[in-house]
Amino acid sequence: MELAQARRGEFDVASGALLQAPRRIAKMIPAIKELAAKIESLGVSLVYSNSSKAHVLGGFAGRRAGVKTLWHFRDYYVNKVTRNFFSAMAYYNADTVICNSDFTAGQFVTHNNCRVVRNGLAQGRIKACRARGEVMTELGFPADAPLAGTAGRLERWKGIHIFIEAAAMVSEKYPDARFVVVGDAIYGDDAYLDELRAMAKEKNIEDKIAFTGFREDVFDIMGAMTIYVHPSVEPEPFGRGIVEAMFLEKPVIVPGAGGPLEIVVNEKTGLFFEPGSAKAMSKNISALLDDPVKAGDMGRAGRVRAEKEFTFERALRGITALIRKTAAV
Repeated sequence: MELAQARRGEFDVASGALLQAPRRIAKMIPAIKELAAKIESLGVSLVYSNSSKAHVLGGFAGRRAGVKTLWHFRDYYVNKVTRNFFSAMAYYNADTVICNSDFTAGQFVTHNNCRVVRNGLAQGRIKACRARGEVMTELGFPADAPLAGTAGRLERWKGIHIFIEAAAMVSEKYPDARFVVVGDAIYGDDAYLDELRAMAKEKNIEDKIAFTGFREDVFDIMGAMTIYVHPSVEPEPFGRGIVEAMFLEKPVIVPGAGGPLEIVVNEKTGLFFEPGSAKAMSKNISALLDDPVKAGDMGRAGRVRAEKEFTFERALRGITALIRKTAAV
């Protein structure tokens, strides 16, 4: 069976891929037939798919085998034509669509069975095991310095360059502040990381910002942060890193668009900024550095909200119920 790696932009018009969608689907026909035969031989009653390419493959195979299909959709496509493509595919090939946010679900307004189950995280795995001072020393920073940071894949749409711009602005007011970027480039593309390092040097903060690369101990580093910043310039379908920071009692600064609007309560668990605005981001970072008491209150309120709304158990109950309901219809 053809094994295909799904990624952001797999069918994105911006890359020209969607224009080739009919040809791509045609090339998948042998895999669709093989999967459909496997579904029939195993007596499967429902096909659950969890990525963009898997939705296309599983949707057609499920229909061919005559069984129910359920898409778990976790992506948002900026390009309207791409959104319409998946909306049309879902209309014909998905009995149920589960989305990870109301924002993501907005792509399926014509589907009669689109439901929202927000992502849930295993809280027990999200904990900082090392002392802050130890982490700060490893990063090369003073143990008592305020630390603003972000974590995630190093892709341009994630807005790390905006974070660096904001860091330079904050550094002018708070010369003792330090900054950290946790994460690495994907698909071996180091050009963006090189650009970020050069940008930090140009703005004279190269000694105040650490690029850690991929880290298994990401929660130790997040635990050392004074403030967690989520700098995406395109709307996030959800925002897993935000919830992780909330479980760690960090006040969060997030773009006022997409999934983060459903996670963060402005002025209570964090602050919103205009997406792509380094000035607005820096203003919010400075506001929380100005008021540590408020920042601490936000962090604690964020943890309470995360424990109520974004647990693994809550998500599992919602997903399981929809799988059973779809299979039973």
